This record gives sequence, C-alpha cells and structure tokens, in this order.
Amino acid sequence: MPIWEAVLLGVIQGVTEFLPISSTAHLLIARSLLDHQNPEDAFTVVIQLGTLAAVFVYFRADIARMLNGLWADVRARRLASTPDSRLGWLIVLGTVPAVVVGFLFKKQLKATFFNPASIATVSIAFALLMLAAEWWAHRRARTRPPPRRPTSPGSTRCGSARGRRARSCPAGRGRAPPSPAGCSRDWRAPRRRGSRSSCPSR
Repeated sequence: MPIWEAVLLGVIQGVTEFLPISSTAHLLIARSLLDHQNPEDAFTVVIQLGTLAAVFVYFRADIARMLNGLWADVRARRLASTPDSRLGWLIVLGTVPAVVVGFLFKKQLKATFFNPASIATVSIAFALLMLAAEWWAHRRARTRPPPRRPTSPGSTRCGSARGRRARSCPAGRGRAPPSPAGCSRDWRAPRRRGSRSSCPSR
C-alpha cells in the first residue's frame, strides 16, 4: 500500500469516527474504490486504534470517574449508585451483547455486510432514520407550549392594588408604589435608600 493511500484512509477514519456514520463502512468503500484485494483485512482494524486512543485521551476524566464509580459499586456490592457508575454499567450492558454476537456470528456478518451493496443499503436506511428523528424533534419543539412563569395565588391581587395606588398619586409617576399589606415588593423596582415610596403630601 502506498503511503498516500494510508494517509488518505487515516483521514477518512479520523473524520468519520466522530460523526454519526460508520467509519468502518467508509473505510471499506474507500479501499474498494482503491482496488484493494482484501479491504476487510487487519489494516482496517488496526487503523481504528488511533481514533480509539484519541477518544480515551479526550474523555480521560470522564472515563476515570466511570471506572471509579464501577469499582466503588463492586466493592460495596451495589448497582448504579452514582450517575458515573450508572453510565458505566449502561456502557457495559450495551457492549456485552455486541461482543457476544460478533464472536458467535463473525463469519456470517462479514460475508453478508462487508460489501459495497450492503454498506450502501444500511447507510441509506440509517440516514433515513436520523432524518426522521430530526424531523420529529423539530416538530415536537414547535408544538410544545412555552413554559409559563410561576405565579403566586395573590400576585393578581397585589398587582391590581399597586396599580390603583399609583394612579391615585398625582406626583408619583415613575416611582415604585408602596406594597399593599401582605404583598412583597416587585423585584424589578427595588427601594432606593432615601427614596419616598408613598404619595407626597399636597
């Protein structure tokens, strides 16, 4: 394999690994276009170690917290006692079935899906699923009613009383009216030191 082909495949692997697409599928398609005889050989597997190392380096703090949470659960004989340990157990739960299926049906999966036609079919199907998910999320966001501001039971009464007192004060325009009995002052009109909050005497 020429050096430029290895560099090109490394770029493809690095770009597609962090996108919601299959990096292995794109490697197989690229190697098929480059007329490689065995595009599913060890090179396709080994080249992914670089992005795996990058993921471990970038998420090293999160991985350390998950491992500590898992170890604490094992020592205490608990399950998902913290958010970090819960995430770790979920990753384990999702990884074990994939490992079992891959180990038991490796030859069948390789013979069925490691070809351009199957890769194209699966890629189109998952692209349509992601498009449907995005459409549904945007539609749900548009139809969801806006959140209402929490109000206290006496907020309407207090606001009406403040309005009446403000209108009854000829020289009180622009000032914060005094709060009626049982009503707290408006947070948008704080009392200033030395200011008068009641109507001036005539």
